[in-house]
Amino acid sequence: MADEVREYLRAAQEAELRKDVPAAVYRLRQAAAAYRRRGSLSRALSVLRHALRICPGQEGLAEELAEVEAAEARAGEHGGDAPVPSVAPSPELQAALDALDDERELVLEGGPATRVPVAAAPGLDAWCSFCCQPTREAGPLAAGASGTFICGACAEVACALAGRTLPPGAAVVQGRSTEATGLPALSRASLQAARQVEAALQRGARLVVVAGPPSSGKSRFLSALVAQGRVHAGEAAQARGRPVWIKDAWALSPAEQRGWLSRLETEPSLRLVVEARAAVGAEAPVARGADGAVALLLGAVELGALLGVDWPVQVLDAVEAVGLFSPMDAAELAAHGRALLAVRQPACTVSERLLEVIVQRALASGRGAAEMEAQLRRLPPGRWSLPGEEG
Repeated sequence: MADEVREYLRAAQEAELRKDVPAAVYRLRQAAAAYRRRGSLSRALSVLRHALRICPGQEGLAEELAEVEAAEARAGEHGGDAPVPSVAPSPELQAALDALDDERELVLEGGPATRVPVAAAPGLDAWCSFCCQPTREAGPLAAGASGTFICGACAEVACALAGRTLPPGAAVVQGRSTEATGLPALSRASLQAARQVEAALQRGARLVVVAGPPSSGKSRFLSALVAQGRVHAGEAAQARGRPVWIKDAWALSPAEQRGWLSRLETEPSLRLVVEARAAVGAEAPVARGADGAVALLLGAVELGALLGVDWPVQVLDAVEAVGLFSPMDAAELAAHGRALLAVRQPACTVSERLLEVIVQRALASGRGAAEMEAQLRRLPPGRWSLPGEEG
């Protein structure tokens, strides 16, 4: 059995390297089936989740994942499986990796050799290993040491999630912004909140709240999760184990809100992500984890007041995670604006003083990034500045 799974995983790895995603997913599903035959449901889940990440639209894959998740819940597995067998690269795969290594060997003046990412070869028909978009849609890619690739937009998001700061004007790597991929533009605080929400959903939390004022990016973030197939927007009966997004929960009557929440007691498979509003600049005491994660230290009454909801105490106690989003500040809006404009250069350029005015108008509108993006889109190709700025 171990040899069988190893062969499937090796074949999947080789297919993913050559960017044959359907073949990779086919082999991963074979590996998952082999794991299921020996009762290793958690290993099957791990393989299927990777398959879903690289090909969210694969027919029947989400349903298969939900089926295994349900089987694992019934079996009550708690991580007792044998380790996943290691996968030794084939000679062809190893040769490709060695070739990438040769490109990365850089002799630094006064120091030893090191390895860095390199630009993927022009014309290479590859896929971003993170968002799974082909280079014709994602733009130029950077190649990593393991034979993986990353596009500019995913590099930007990964940088923010890792707590790194890109210099002004470098928010677009290889000419593509987050807007071009459908990923949300978020403030640093909102990115941290998004990471907390994703971690809670990953561990199976049943009641998660995403809160923030208008223009904080919470709806954009949840829409991105829906597009990725990780959250369901619609009837709970069609969720197939995914969390159900209660959009604009503040617009529902208290009775409607409590009706949704009461279903958690009677429907064990139901999971909810409730979109709520919180005051601008709302703060709360937090605990901080060793990995930088934060958790709000709020009692039921405090949490209800923060969210402006009248939920029963037992429901507020059942909230497992709160992602507190906040709008972009002026500096973050300006950096996002530069990223969007970099995509259009040299056809369209905007002076720093004009960008500052656009940022201030966006802040004053209460719509933040959405307003700034709309104003920048209205600028046709050309060189733009304030009257009297030049000469």
